[in-house]
Amino acid sequence: MLCHSERLYLQLIEGGRKQVNLLYARILGDARYADVTLLHYAEISEPRYTGWAMGQTNLDKLNTSTRLRYSALPESN
Repeated sequence: MLCHSERLYLQLIEGGRKQVNLLYARILGDARYADVTLLHYAEISEPRYTGWAMGQTNLDKLNTSTRLRYSALPESN
């Protein structure tokens, strides 16, 4: 799942440990990304987003408290 605003991207990645680690390493090595921060890493018993290739939403359409919960920034925009 990918959420975004003009200044921020938040991406949720799930899958096998090896595949997730390889993808995260690719993201870290990609010069198009800056200030990459891992917010949470955990084993899950079953996928939450089965059947999704990628989901997307505009952060401006999310509840302000949800944006602030996962933001390193003190403001919601």
